[in-house]
Amino acid sequence: MFVDIEGADSARDFQIDARLIEAALTPRTKAIIPVHLFGLSADMDAVRGIARERRLVVIEDAAQAIDTLLPDGRVAGSAGEMGCYSFFPSKNLGALGDAGLVVTSDAALAARLKALRAHGAAVKYHHDLV
Repeated sequence: MFVDIEGADSARDFQIDARLIEAALTPRTKAIIPVHLFGLSADMDAVRGIARERRLVVIEDAAQAIDTLLPDGRVAGSAGEMGCYSFFPSKNLGALGDAGLVVTSDAALAARLKALRAHGAAVKYHHDLV
């Protein structure tokens, strides 16, 4: 489900409206994915609070807010279980083609993500994940 943004008259223009998240959740919901835009961040305290109550994962899309500070001093992309950054050529920080980065402070999740980037292989030609 998609959640709308806060109104154009808001001081936090175009960020997910945390007041609407609960209504969008279903029993099948596994994660909340706030998208930080225009160098602004979503209300991560509210997003994390809802996620904690509902035991959901938070995956931040921080490609359009690289180096944006959250109110608690952390950088956008570091407040959830994962932070994702796209380096597509038209993004704020582009590469010469498709590229991206996922960050996490969870060692087990990092190992799984590293295996998934290589089609499930942590060791060459040995695929533990499909």
